[in-house]
Amino acid sequence: FNSMSKLCTHVRKHGVRIGPGMLSLFFSCVACRDRAPSRGNFPLCQDCADTLVPCPPLCRRCSSPVCAPDECLRPWVEQPELDSVTARYLCIEPGYGVLKRWKLSQGPALSRQVLRMDESLARTLRAIRPDFAVPVPQRLERSWLLRGSPAENVARWACRQLSIPLVGALTTCLPNQAEQLRQAERGMSERFQNRIEFGLSADHAENSTLEGKTILLVDDFMTS
Repeated sequence: FNSMSKLCTHVRKHGVRIGPGMLSLFFSCVACRDRAPSRGNFPLCQDCADTLVPCPPLCRRCSSPVCAPDECLRPWVEQPELDSVTARYLCIEPGYGVLKRWKLSQGPALSRQVLRMDESLARTLRAIRPDFAVPVPQRLERSWLLRGSPAENVARWACRQLSIPLVGALTTCLPNQAEQLRQAERGMSERFQNRIEFGLSADHAENSTLEGKTILLVDDFMTS
């Protein structure tokens, strides 16, 4: 710690430029732990930053990224409660590993690299014209392990980008929550069959906050 502090003081005092070679002596990419971070993608190396693949438009019926606009390849999967589904990245390897690292750490430097609004996403979200964002609720013990809810962090970021308020209007309605498997822990067939139910939180159960509004429902990973 003292050596790093002295280095930073020396850099500020003398204006020393730190090149990639010197960076590799003190830092490694938070995702691969192998290469040095690149200047424009810190704390990611260039290779890991390049694995974050923007998600194309998703099917309105089944949320798949491979369906044609007028032909759903999974017509048995329906989500009538949602008008549309949008995602920032495709959850495919090796980029999925970078996103998983972000979920487990959620440091401000890594969040600046992962939570980036590109023009296509901004156009899509503004066309929805949401009145406010509502994060998908998470079990308390899970949020504690992750040092905060990733879904809520994404929702707060979206609210800043769109200049809309965040409303924590939902709560989980699962009986015996401690015995429930997380969606990521289920097999694919169980994921399709599982319907997670939410209810209004105590602050919104008896008022009309949500009535007639366009809601941007935000989650961190879409695992089905």
